[in-house]
Amino acid sequence: MKTRVSSKGQIVIPKSVRNRFHWKAGTVLEIEETERGVVLSPITHPSVSQAEVFGCLKGEISKSVSLEDMDRAIEEMARKSSE
Repeated sequence: MKTRVSSKGQIVIPKSVRNRFHWKAGTVLEIEETERGVVLSPITHPSVSQAEVFGCLKGEISKSVSLEDMDRAIEEMARKSSE
């Protein structure tokens, strides 16, 4: 199986390979250099269920916050970071 590097440094991974490894558009791949060439591996994140994280901040938040309060806080942080 062959592919080539484009003028932009891009390569096409053949559809049969993408299907075999279940790599869909947007899959982030890690490139590892070896003595023989490179190895492509998908970067995966461990699956965590909603039930496992639900309530993990319990006690950390003292009150409900409105969207307006959140927007104001974001704007304030943006202003401070640009100073």
